[in-house]
Amino acid sequence: MSDPTWKARVRPLVRWAAAYLAAAWLTAEVTSYLSDLWSWPAVVGRVTFVLLGTGLGVALVLAWYHGERGRQRVSLTESILLVCLGLAGALATASVVRAEGEAGEEVIGPVGDLRSLVVLPFRDLSPDGGHEYLGDGIAETLINGLARLEGLRVVARTSAFQFKDLGMDVRQIAARLGVGAVVEGSVAQAGDRVRVTAMLVDARTGLDLWSSRFDREAAAADLFGLQDEVAQEIVDALRLELAGTERIVARGTRDPDAQRAYYLGMHHWTRRTTHDIALATDYFHEAVAADSLYAEAWAGLALTYVLHRPSEYNVPGLSEDESLDRAQAAALRAIELDGTLAEPHAALGEVRRARRDWEGAYREFRLAVDKNPGYATAHHWLADLLMEGLRGEEALEEIDLAASLDPVAPAILVERAEALMMLGRTGEATEQMAHAVELIPDSPLIRQFEFVFAVTLDEWERAARAMAAWCELSGADPDAALQIASPLRESGPRERFLEAIAAGRFPDPRLGELAATESLLSPAVRFLAVRKVRGDEAA
Repeated sequence: MSDPTWKARVRPLVRWAAAYLAAAWLTAEVTSYLSDLWSWPAVVGRVTFVLLGTGLGVALVLAWYHGERGRQRVSLTESILLVCLGLAGALATASVVRAEGEAGEEVIGPVGDLRSLVVLPFRDLSPDGGHEYLGDGIAETLINGLARLEGLRVVARTSAFQFKDLGMDVRQIAARLGVGAVVEGSVAQAGDRVRVTAMLVDARTGLDLWSSRFDREAAAADLFGLQDEVAQEIVDALRLELAGTERIVARGTRDPDAQRAYYLGMHHWTRRTTHDIALATDYFHEAVAADSLYAEAWAGLALTYVLHRPSEYNVPGLSEDESLDRAQAAALRAIELDGTLAEPHAALGEVRRARRDWEGAYREFRLAVDKNPGYATAHHWLADLLMEGLRGEEALEEIDLAASLDPVAPAILVERAEALMMLGRTGEATEQMAHAVELIPDSPLIRQFEFVFAVTLDEWERAARAMAAWCELSGADPDAALQIASPLRESGPRERFLEAIAAGRFPDPRLGELAATESLLSPAVRFLAVRKVRGDEAA
């Protein structure tokens, strides 16, 4: 026979628990939404979860002892339970906060001053979740505009976007990148309205220096004008002095279709796969078709055709010369429309370099860095050119400039190791390569260079590990890669290979084909020639 007293206590217990869980769920949802909207640190969500869990225990104790009407006395047992729950909640909260603080100390570099900043990709809070490209595009445009300002160091897109969707605290991100300020925000499009929220955070304190919200009609949204407003307010918050009254962010276009296509083009261009380069080409064509005076879209098209060619990402349909011709035509059109842009000059530099016009390539890369000293890609490509001319000291200076702007870009990390090796600073080169592998172990490009680096130093066990990692990350056939690379184990074939590379030839057609594709040795053929060239100099 059941105890009526027990039933009398269980019924209110169930009711209280159900009501509390409903209220707790609503609280968690509101906290999550506000955290995304205002970029609260992740610890807020964790502490909320701990407190809600503690509150559930308190609610159940109160329901058990006070669920029946008329019971108001607090018993000793009840008091002990409530005290224990309170202590447990306090200890759990302290533990979460302490763990967050310790995680914040595990950084790679010191926080910089407020004249160095990173713009993080804006989160997509649209109801349908289909506007990621818009948040990325707004961040990209702000980076490009702010990077042109003298006295302000802005982290390039490649490094800034490495932290996308990782949920890291902004202070940790700033310390990893060595900057003092962080720009972040969100974008939401619902129906015919676009809402952009942006804020500038002091990485030293975690406090907002400035924040604002902008609402526009989607059909007529001048996002370039909006971004110029954001950039201007950031400059004001940092108390920077601007020369002249020019806009920080270029006007771009007022055509929403062209603007959307441009953002989608940049979104795919930065992914750097054959499929994405093909998509970027289509989107940039769509942008210039919608607005033929859109200079940035023409520049994007030029950069895309530079990567389109068979010796880069090998997008089907065009030969090497056809890709270079189209890149040159698009770059010249962009310069005709807007002579202040750096990107088309960088693209022209790559065209000249591919066609062995070293002086023309150097001139275009110099124009690019003069027009935008904060354009990491131009510094990087100029360093590439200087290394091809065996001008190692100058190459290292340029790659160090690129690294200060784009500190966790895989291509820049490994190219610094290559420059050090070219200068005979093998110990530093080894440390740089180890740093790159430790920093981004899942980068196929870094593993690719690690293999070539190990081959150069006759470290065959390390080379085998690097090749296994590269094959796993890139989806390559390890047997085919080993078959092609195996002759390099023998002194004679390796020396002939190095001599051929130094002369621009390949002794084995398979090696030539491999070096001309996005495969094992393609970005690093010069690396293998370094020891041969330096050996000749020493002799």
